[in-house]
Amino acid sequence: MENLKLFLTTFIVIYLFYLVFVVLSKKRVATFYNNSYVKFLKNVYNVDVYSISNRTLANIVSLSNSFIIALTLVIVDITDEFYLKILLAFAILIPLQLIIYYVIGKVLNRKSDKNV
Repeated sequence: MENLKLFLTTFIVIYLFYLVFVVLSKKRVATFYNNSYVKFLKNVYNVDVYSISNRTLANIVSLSNSFIIALTLVIVDITDEFYLKILLAFAILIPLQLIIYYVIGKVLNRKSDKNV
């Protein structure tokens, strides 16, 4: 139960930061197609990012990044050893990002295929 509270609290706080500083900022949303995550989706998974609105794409990226960070924090919180936490964080963070963005890429490709 403690881990669930930590996950939800971290997820909500990080998502609210993304929401306030990225999604609701007109200046940042306008240049969101230059974001490294969007470029990754476009180059690796051939997602037609220009068929998706800026705000929708910003929400997708912010939700996924909030989930990745919150889940990594909960898993790393299991151990008390500092160096083990750092190693565990890197071992979890990179594969988790690749998996989440793989799923996002496949879902967005399917949605764009249905719209054609």
